[in-house]
Amino acid sequence: MTTLLCNNGAYAILAMELDRVGAGVGGPIARSMFDLRRPDLDFCRIAEGQGVPAVRVTDAESLCAELERAYHEPGPHLVEAMFA
Repeated sequence: MTTLLCNNGAYAILAMELDRVGAGVGGPIARSMFDLRRPDLDFCRIAEGQGVPAVRVTDAESLCAELERAYHEPGPHLVEAMFA
């Protein structure tokens, strides 16, 4: 099993859902609750701590290469794709 984690550093989907119901994102305290950078979680180290090989990628070429590699190796893998 290969897990692809798309990391944009935020709960962007929650902000979008609040906007859809007309709630907006509120003030600075409310907006800070959507930020996943404080603290900046290292999902690769978390996975490795559980015995799962993991890699972080920052571009499409690396993403394709790492997914291909993971698909051809037995066992679980985590590929964390960073998005701005």
